[in-house]
Amino acid sequence: MTTSTEISLIGTDFKVKDAESMMRLKGSDLREAILEVLGTEGSAEDPKVSILLDYYSFVVHFCRKNNFTGEKASCFLSVAKRVHDASVEQVLTMENSLAMLKDLLLKHSVHRPPYSVGVFTLKELQQVTEYMANTYYKHYNLYQFVYVKEFCMTATQVHPSDRIETPQLPLAPLGSALTEEEHLKKLEDERLAREEEERQRKAELEEQERVAKEALKEIEYNEDVSEVIAKTVDEHVAALEEEMRKRFEEREQELLKKIAELQARAGG
Repeated sequence: MTTSTEISLIGTDFKVKDAESMMRLKGSDLREAILEVLGTEGSAEDPKVSILLDYYSFVVHFCRKNNFTGEKASCFLSVAKRVHDASVEQVLTMENSLAMLKDLLLKHSVHRPPYSVGVFTLKELQQVTEYMANTYYKHYNLYQFVYVKEFCMTATQVHPSDRIETPQLPLAPLGSALTEEEHLKKLEDERLAREEEERQRKAELEEQERVAKEALKEIEYNEDVSEVIAKTVDEHVAALEEEMRKRFEEREQELLKKIAELQARAGG
């Protein structure tokens, strides 16, 4: 997710020149180029790597079909990567993953530095949202199954008498120790400092959200952006171009086949 020092994702995970080059490539050449940029371990034949290359290849194809510039393609590819990486690493629910997508897209659709930067038009914002809903989130559980690592927790019972605590040396002189009143005051000061830091962080986030939403209201558009993102999951959104749909359906069968191969390996 973008930070205060990283307003725009243009040229971050995918350089502009790399995105421009990718939009001129197809097939295996495109997949090799993506693999090189990602620096992913393994070959394109590996099921997990292959599924990931499919994901980014379709994003590139979408950018090419919609005549995105290198900057916009770089930004969308980086958004797609940040969303997928966070969804897997943090094991996000689909709702939380969509909230992250919404936040990143809002910050790249209105030019209000330092809170947001204008990259996509509202029409492109809707196109990107619909695309992600019809592709990534349509198969969200499958992506989670393939890439989320299993966690195993072990617990060890230890009796208190088995623990031997040794003081840290050297010990401070007794004369320099805090009185109970001083110690309590120090704890109170630390608590107040933490609360103030949390308050400022919350205020900054609220201000970012307020500025982005106010800017969106200034633009003549008949549907709220946040509602667009919610509706793409709950309702049947407009279909993408016929060629994209046919190609994705073909890849869907390949994806299910690769999932079956992974399940068979896990069972073996």
